Amino acid sequence: MAMQAQGRRCVSMLIGSEEIRSFVEEGRDVLGFIVHDLIHADHFFHDPIRAQAQVLFCQRLVEVLKLPAIQHMLVKDETFRKEFHYLMSDMNSVPLNLLKTLKAVLLGYYKRQSTDDMKQSLPLEIEATFNECYHQVLQRWNFSTSEFAAAQRLNTEEYQHPADSVLLDLALGKNHSPIENNLVLC
Repeated sequence: MAMQAQGRRCVSMLIGSEEIRSFVEEGRDVLGFIVHDLIHADHFFHDPIRAQAQVLFCQRLVEVLKLPAIQHMLVKDETFRKEFHYLMSDMNSVPLNLLKTLKAVLLGYYKRQSTDDMKQSLPLEIEATFNECYHQVLQRWNFSTSEFAAAQRLNTEEYQHPADSVLLDLALGKNHSPIENNLVLC
């Protein structure tokens, strides 16, 4: 994630002969996986504005990762850890979708703490704890009051589409200085 926050896009490649012979993920062999990753890299470098917004999101996620509540969740909940790590590695998504996913991952953690039924509403006390955590997370973006309110409405019936989407798309791409994007083979 540190590489991504610096605008460097990693392309993973297996080089061990046993790994090459046996690796298949999501129906892809090693070559298919590399080609798929290179296609993602092409999408990243093709649109510099989107790439910069993704880099900015990753920079903010680095700050989110430092929060004590997030550190606690990573240790306590394997599902949260897997989902958060996946989010950290996703450099081919629209930042607004990444923020929606981040909120859903946080909500999922709190729901698993209170119930087995993910469709159930959170008990009021746990909902307050979730809201406080999400508030701390959103503070990393330095949103204006209206942007902050739109981010809080994400994934709710109160979300005001398309106005909130436009507002957040702009907000998630602002306040960044140009970063040279690099492709790195890992």
